[in-house]
Amino acid sequence: MNIDKRVKSLSASRVLDVLVLADTSTKHINTVDDHIRGLVQFSRHRVVDFDFRAFNPSTDQRLPFSFDRFDVVVLHYSVVVADRGRLSRAFRERLRSYRGLKVIFIQDEYRWINETAKAIEECEFNILFSVVNEEIVHKIYHHEGLKGVTKKVTLTGFVPKALLSMNVPAYQERRVDVGYRARRVPAWLGSFAHEKWVIGQRFLEVGQAANLVCDIESDEQKRLYGRAWINFLSNCKAVLGTESGASVCDFDGSIQEHVEAFEAQHPDVHFDQVRDRFFSQADGALTISVISPRCFEAAALRTLMILYPGKYSGRLKAWQHYVPLERDFSNIKEVLAVIRDPSMAEAITERAYQEVACNFDNTFEAMVADFDAAIDAEWPLRHFQRVRQEPSLENIRRLGRRIETYLQVRQSLVLGARRVVNSSIKTIVPKSAQPAVTRAAQSIWRRLIKVA
Repeated sequence: MNIDKRVKSLSASRVLDVLVLADTSTKHINTVDDHIRGLVQFSRHRVVDFDFRAFNPSTDQRLPFSFDRFDVVVLHYSVVVADRGRLSRAFRERLRSYRGLKVIFIQDEYRWINETAKAIEECEFNILFSVVNEEIVHKIYHHEGLKGVTKKVTLTGFVPKALLSMNVPAYQERRVDVGYRARRVPAWLGSFAHEKWVIGQRFLEVGQAANLVCDIESDEQKRLYGRAWINFLSNCKAVLGTESGASVCDFDGSIQEHVEAFEAQHPDVHFDQVRDRFFSQADGALTISVISPRCFEAAALRTLMILYPGKYSGRLKAWQHYVPLERDFSNIKEVLAVIRDPSMAEAITERAYQEVACNFDNTFEAMVADFDAAIDAEWPLRHFQRVRQEPSLENIRRLGRRIETYLQVRQSLVLGARRVVNSSIKTIVPKSAQPAVTRAAQSIWRRLIKVA
């Protein structure tokens, strides 16, 4: 056996200790929680997840371990590496000085691209897991300082295994004909992202005219998380959808800055006006278009998908796994006919369940297998040895759960206080002074929430 094969064999057989740094305050979002759990549950290595906020300068002196306790440190996408307000200088320096293998998962890669690249370079990450289309990943991360970073493409989400065995209502027993939840995203994300809002608004008009029972909302207060979202989805005959992504990649943040300043002065301005004024050339120059985790959830729950046509990362095929709805709604009669035909709808949902939801390539096990392969390949290039075996991983896990609970309670108190103060501003502060007081209060809350 030659030296290269021997090194690869040794790295593949060695079980590494891996620390995943995440923002556990986002675990109420199913896809975030599932992703973190997947890394912990399915890796062949010993993986521990820990809230990154525990390493803030005000907290980390109480921690009985350092990064050097681990062979690999992973920064999860729930932590925005470009947000210097949340990642302190001390935290970044600790990451930079750590000599083990460093891995970063990133999502929402249309924003703060240059700042993200700078942070990756400063912290000296070795492996980057990106969710952008494979053909443009090197155009997004073209920066000189990232040439030595191994770039891997993954998906924004996968099939939650627990959904496959759920006992869901039959198609005709579901109370809602067509359901959908999508917030109105910022205009500076471009026409592609704007479609997420447009499809809901247009279908709501059509659906009501066709006497369908529609539960379509874009209000932030109507968003659903956790079990409530799964219950909603499993009680809809059909769900609307588009590919995830954006058609504007804002490398330096200037597009976002200019658009937000303009919209603050013109809150009722139409999207097309904003586009024509600020990013008509950038819109579509680089488009991130990938499958949404919602598609995997719908497939697993046998909910009929009505989607704008797209590639969907090669995981879905029109008329085989979903009903394509043309962007101009020119085939709406055909779509409505499928919704009203249980046998046709169930044939599509069954194929989606069998060929998409039950496909190993779409599982968290497959994602983690790619993760393991990446660190197994990169590990032989490191010259790092853990300096400590203690504390045990189990003790670190228990400590992590206690800290997570503490941080959740602290953040709940901060958010509760914010609601009380905001209500008081409306009732006590003179109306003329409310905008200024509200802005000052929001600045304080942002700082408090960042440390909470």
